[in-house]
Amino acid sequence: MCDKQHEAQFPEGKPCAVVANVIRPSCLARLFIPSPPPPPLLSTFHTHADCASPQAGAERELLDRETVKTLSFGRSCRFNPAPVSQSSTSQAAELCRPDMSTELELPFRPDTQLTEVMRLRAQSLQQRGQKRQDGERLLRPNEAVYRLDFTKQSLGFSHWTVRLAQAGHLTITATSQLWTPDLTHLMTRQLLEPAGVFWRSAGDASDAPLQCYEADTHEFGERVAELAKVRKVMYFLFAFEEGCSPETIDCSIVFTVNN
Repeated sequence: MCDKQHEAQFPEGKPCAVVANVIRPSCLARLFIPSPPPPPLLSTFHTHADCASPQAGAERELLDRETVKTLSFGRSCRFNPAPVSQSSTSQAAELCRPDMSTELELPFRPDTQLTEVMRLRAQSLQQRGQKRQDGERLLRPNEAVYRLDFTKQSLGFSHWTVRLAQAGHLTITATSQLWTPDLTHLMTRQLLEPAGVFWRSAGDASDAPLQCYEADTHEFGERVAELAKVRKVMYFLFAFEEGCSPETIDCSIVFTVNN
């Protein structure tokens, strides 16, 4: 409405330097309506008028504290979770910590009966002048058959425990799950690789650690753990060399029991 009156009084092309004097005061009021002031910020400071009355000041301070407490609680719950006590933190960490697997140490035991059977097989072929079957693995004079009985099936390899009382060289070769000693002869393809090789040199101190090929022995142990899932017993060939003998060794393998 104001714009129409303005156009009527000041046609196009004429100066309008005194527009403010012509426009009605009501129009000016509409053009320059001030925006409402922002709400006052929450503050714990009060004016002298608030503090003039001790009771009013105390009520105002109590109200501010309750408001601050409410706002702080809402902000902390949304962005910064409230800290928990030390006991709660320890309990949560204990619950989130993975279960520690228990260790199971299984010793290698000599299978004297199977060793004797395999020795008789080699002697029989030699006495008769016969040849072994294609791919058959005969037991050598410095070898013996050992067995490992698995009391649990879900195992993970941890480490070897091998002790040699004197200088010597020990080689442990595992057989696969396909060999059934009471039915078939041992074949070369049924021997697993790599083998575990351990030795102690003549000049080593008595408390010196046993030497071995770490990468091979670790892979060897993992393969044994895998076969333990499908076998109750596993057979190994122990080869004794350079002064090593069954009486001077103590060998076991340590697994972790997977829960």
